[in-house]
Parts: sequence; C-alpha cells; structure tokens
Amino acid sequence: ESYDLFIEKALRNLSINGQLSFILPEAILNVKAHTPVRTAIMESNSIRYLNFLGNAFDKVQCPCIILQLIHTGKPLSTVGMEVSDCSHCTTILTNRKISAEYFSFHTTDAEYQLLEKIRHIPKTKFLAGNADFALGIVTGNNKKYISSVKNKDNEVILKGSDICKYHTNPNSNYIVFNPQNFQQVAPVELYRAPEKLLYRFISSQLVFAYDDKQTLSLNSCNLVIPKLEGLHIKYILAVKVLRSHIENIPIPDVNAGMQNSIIQAVEPLINGLPPEGAQIAYEQLDQLIFKLFNLTSKEQDIIKHAVDGENKFLF
Repeated sequence: ESYDLFIEKALRNLSINGQLSFILPEAILNVKAHTPVRTAIMESNSIRYLNFLGNAFDKVQCPCIILQLIHTGKPLSTVGMEVSDCSHCTTILTNRKISAEYFSFHTTDAEYQLLEKIRHIPKTKFLAGNADFALGIVTGNNKKYISSVKNKDNEVILKGSDICKYHTNPNSNYIVFNPQNFQQVAPVELYRAPEKLLYRFISSQLVFAYDDKQTLSLNSCNLVIPKLEGLHIKYILAVKVLRSHIENIPIPDVNAGMQNSIIQAVEPLINGLPPEGAQIAYEQLDQLIFKLFNLTSKEQDIIKHAVDGENKFLF
C-alpha cells in the first residue's frame, strides 16, 4: 500500500521527538500485509494518539483512524498513549507487550491486565495444532442450489445468521449435497463429524454452537472440531473471528468433575431456551467460568461492564 511508503519515508525524516500525524485505514493496525510498517513503527517510535473514526468518509466503507507518532529513538512504549473513539477516551498508563503481528489498543488498563491474567493461568491448552478447522460450503450460486422448500432429496444447510450462542435456529434453507457441483467444499467427513462446533464467520462477538446432527453449513458459518485429549467438546464450547484468534483462546485443563458441572450448565443452552430461561442459565454458566479462571469480584465487574449492552444470545 502506498500509505505504508509515506509512513516509512516520514519516519526516516523525523528528528528525535519529531512527530507525524496521518489519517489512515484502520487496516494498518491489524492486516498482515502491513506487518513491515508496524515493525518500523515499533523499532524507534511510540504512538502519542490514536483515534478510531469509523467510516469517516461519505460512501466509503473503510474504517479510518488518526495515528499520531513520535520519534523517540527507542522501542515502542505505550505509556501515556491516548486512545479514543466515538464513545470514550482513555490514556494507557502501563507499558504493554506489543507485537508487530497485530496492534490492539481498544482495552483499558484494567481490561488489559485481566486479559493478561486469563492468558497466563497455569495448566491451559489451546486449539492451535489441536483442532480441525473448515470453511462452510461455497456453492458459487446460492440461487441455483439453495431452496426454501424441503423435499426428499435435500437437507438443511445453515448460514451464519442461523448460529446463536450454544445452539442453532435453522431457517428454511435446503440443499441437495452434490459436492462436485460446488465451488469450494471442505472434506465431507468434517461436515459429517459426530460432534462439531459451528461459528459465525463475521460477527462482533465469538458466536459458537454445538452440532451433533452432521449438519451442512455455508461459508458464513465455519466449523471447528477440537482434539484436546481429556477435554469434552461441550466443555470447550462453554469456555472458548479469525481462526488465529480462536486457536489462541486459553482453555483450562481441568478434571472431569469440573467439566461435567460446566457441561450440565451449558446443555440447556445447547437445547434452546426462551429468553428468560436463557438469561438465568447464562448467568449460572458465567459464575462457573469466573470460578474456572479464578476471577475476583472486581475482575468480574470489569468483564460485565465491557459487554454491557451487547446482545448476549443473538436470537
């Protein structure tokens, strides 16, 4: 991208304590192609100010930021960095561990410290290298291959919008499963696995559901089959939108008794409950997960505040 070149050129022309400020696509913070420029920023500069503008330009679907850098001649420090968006402004007072792989500054200091605690709890396992991932089916022509009418030859196929937290709400979408006709299909045995987790490909939240009916899914609904010895798939569902993010969620390696307690709490949600019952079951499950990660009342309040107002179930 040309703006990477402008940033690198500008950084070379800055003297110590010199500053620059650009309006840029938000992609510069997290897209892999921009890793070299993030590396250049980290080597001898710090971020003074970061403002998330959203879609700032009329008829342009491209979230933007204001990025203000200061050339310090030292590795990047987050101390004193100001971060703002349309809803709040915060100043980072701690020096955080930052990787050129991904710049993430949305969290407050308290939220960051809590995430660090969760990431580093003892005796955890990860899905990285311990799971099969697969994309949903790309038909190449949904109008041709997907019907709203059930007949003896077709079967249910799920879309991302059919996936709620823990369970599915299938709409009337049916397909005759002839893999050779479609543009992209994962190995059939993954769709037909005895148990799997389905998740929305595009979502502001992690939205996973359990499936033991060998249900097919479109590419807005991907799947993961955990292979963590000693950990039940329903337990993993309870503690779990890019694959790399999912792979790095820490999963406590606990005994069968603790797993069973959590499975018993999550099974009513898997089976589907009305909103009032789901809220009660969800709160009971929350308490078990808080205990699993040994979170204090203050830390629990940080999480509750962070998700306040979110649609917990996406019915």
